[in-house]
Amino acid sequence: LIVVAIGSSSNGKTEIKDISITQSHFENLSAGTYLGGITGYTQWCNLKNCNTSIDVISRGNYSIVGGINAYNFQNAIEDCFSISTITSTGEGSTLGGVISAGGQLGNIDRCYANINIESTGDSCYIGGFAGSTHTPINNCYSKGIISASGKGCVIGGFIGGITTGGNITNAYSVC
Repeated sequence: LIVVAIGSSSNGKTEIKDISITQSHFENLSAGTYLGGITGYTQWCNLKNCNTSIDVISRGNYSIVGGINAYNFQNAIEDCFSISTITSTGEGSTLGGVISAGGQLGNIDRCYANINIESTGDSCYIGGFAGSTHTPINNCYSKGIISASGKGCVIGGFIGGITTGGNITNAYSVC
């Protein structure tokens, strides 16, 4: 199950909630793919009380892979968790336990990842919770194992890369 959600409702946002994806396997062979356990790309769409237990193999270059959501733009992600394994051989990929990449004007609250991420591609962003984001993250954590053998990768136990607006409060990682 891969969902692309662009929200539109009375309050301007669609809501995806109470979804559980378990014992699922995803394999990506294409470059530039958005692959998430619940959603690939979300815009103006809130995710609440969702969880995944997935195994992802990504072979495409410049892929964006997340345990819950691949790319989060102007959304709230709340009370979600992912217990996942992500393996990537693609160059320039962004990988994260809950989200891979996050855009502006959203927030992530009370989420966690129990993750095993392995990457052999060059120039990647990897985080136990998020690969790269400028979305505010609050009351979240990640635990697990992260390994990368590619050149020029940016790696963090919680987050690989963070930019303006990406405030993190009350969070920790044991990766």
